[in-house]
Order: sequence, then structure tokens, then C-alpha cells
Amino acid sequence: MYVFFLAIVMFYYSTLTGTKEAIAEPEITKKLEEVEVLRGQPILLECHVTNAADAQVKWFHNDIVVTEDERISVSFNGTVCTLFIEKSVLDDEGKYMCEIRNDQGMVSSTGEVIVEEGMSLPIFQQKMQNLNVIEGENACFDVRVTGNPEPVVEWVKDGFQLEDEGRVMIIDDVDENEPELFSLVIENCQHSDTGQYQCLAMNEAGKAECLAQLLVFPVSDSIRAPDSSDIPLIFSEGQDVTLKALMIKDSVATWGKDDEPINQSSHFEVGSAEGVHTLTIRGVTSDDTGIYKCETDANTTSIFNVTIKGKLFSLLSFTCYFAEKETVFINGG
Repeated sequence: MYVFFLAIVMFYYSTLTGTKEAIAEPEITKKLEEVEVLRGQPILLECHVTNAADAQVKWFHNDIVVTEDERISVSFNGTVCTLFIEKSVLDDEGKYMCEIRNDQGMVSSTGEVIVEEGMSLPIFQQKMQNLNVIEGENACFDVRVTGNPEPVVEWVKDGFQLEDEGRVMIIDDVDENEPELFSLVIENCQHSDTGQYQCLAMNEAGKAECLAQLLVFPVSDSIRAPDSSDIPLIFSEGQDVTLKALMIKDSVATWGKDDEPINQSSHFEVGSAEGVHTLTIRGVTSDDTGIYKCETDANTTSIFNVTIKGKLFSLLSFTCYFAEKETVFINGG
């Protein structure tokens, strides 16, 4: 009986002793490696260990514990610690550490992840806008375009590529803090500069384009005034009078007289063409004297102080042009 009891004690002792000897500090058999990916590609980090069947595993990114979400997952099967990032972003770049710990100790491995910006098509963040200028003024088209590699920009007028020469200035480094900003400047505009302009942006991933119109009006017919309502426009009875307000972008206009809306009729003809909003008054009489306004959804207002006199005055056609807060009257002749 004593021998049997002693055998049982020795068996349990040996079992406990064996179990204790089996538990050892984790050992890394394959360290984390440096990983390079393009933005949007998955990231897979693996650390191989032994003696880690009951170990706890933690991952760190730049010394901050990694938490799982819909994009990031971690797993451990007893020998391989895995961190998987489904769709990488630039912020995923940095130092990663895998920490394996059990009752006997802790080991860790670190690796670097580099996320590079992949190729992307040029995209216009800011497109060209239609411009209306008077002869002698400068015209400037600005665009903002992004892409990787950085796009090369070309400018075209009516199908012909423009060069940086003469009155044409092509600026690729407008602002070192805004490398995506490109400009085309046409100095001392002439009537021949009127036309359709195109900006082409190209890189290895592809190309993009945008278009705009430039209208140049004669300088010889222009009269400038700080407040159009203070300057009477005098016409003779019986004539047809056309008031013109230059179009800002693709604005929609509403005409009125003495704060009353004007409706299309045989006497009043409202239209828009070639970059201008027009109001034509057929066979003007003294009743047509008053303050006319052209208001647009681009928040611009053109004001005409119209006076109708006797038939001593010749037909005149006036254009009102807005450049920011400045009012410009153009005698169309």
C-alpha cells in the first residue's frame, strides 16, 4: 500500500515537473520584415514564434496599440502572429512592433512599413472660368490640378498649342506652397485673343482637360464710371436701344425698370448671346425713361440710367461690364 501511494505521488510530481519544464519563454523564429506598398494596396505583417501556445500577442504602430476595425485585423494561431490591413492609407506608414508575452517572459520584433503614393489620373480641383476683358487688359486663367506623378500642363487656343512667348505667359510655379496651381496669362489683350482656351493635364496615368471662353471687347468704345446710376444714357425717341450686361460665367439674368420686372414683349426683347445679356427696347419713347437693372444669379447687378429725348440723338448701344466692384460701360457704337 505504501509503495502504491509513493508511486502515485511520484507520478504527479513528475507530471508537474514536466509541465513546468515545458513552459519556456517565447522565441522568435522569423522577425518582421520591411514592407513597401502603394497606397490602397493591402499590408501583411507576420512574426513567427515558438513556445508561445498560451502567449498573449499585441501589435503597436508608432508605439500606439493597434486596435482592430473594419480595415485592420490581427490573428495568432500559436506559431504565427499576423497583422493585416485591407486597404492601406498614407497614415499606415511607420514602425510596427509585435509583442509576444507569456508567464516566462516577453519577446518582440519590429519592422518598417512604407506606403507610397500610387499613380493617379490628373484631376482638376479648380477649372478654368470664362473671362470677359477689354482690349489692353490682362486675362488670367487659373487651374488647380492634382495627380501622381505630378501632371504636365499644356495650354491650347482654338486647337493650337500656346507657347510661353510674347504676350503669353505660362506659369507652372505660381506658388511653391501650391504646386498644383497653374496659370495662363495673356497680357495686353487684343481682339484676336478672343476664342476658346483649353488646359490639358497629363501624366503616366492618363490625362484630363477643361475649357473656357475669352471675350475681348474694343477699348476705344469703353467709358468707365464708379456708379452707373449717376451717369445718364441719353437716347432719341423712335430709335431701337440695346442695353448689354456682360455675362459672368454662365449666369441667368433678370431685367427690370424702376424696380418693376420686364417681361418679354414686342417692345422689350430679352436675350443672351456671345457672353452678354441684352435688353432691346423697340421704338423708345419718353415713357421708357428710367432706371434699368440687369440682375443675375451670379450676384451681379448692372444699372442703366436711361433718358429719352427728342429725335436729335443717334442710336447708341451700351454695354455694362462688371469686374469685381467696378462698373464699366462700353459704347457698342
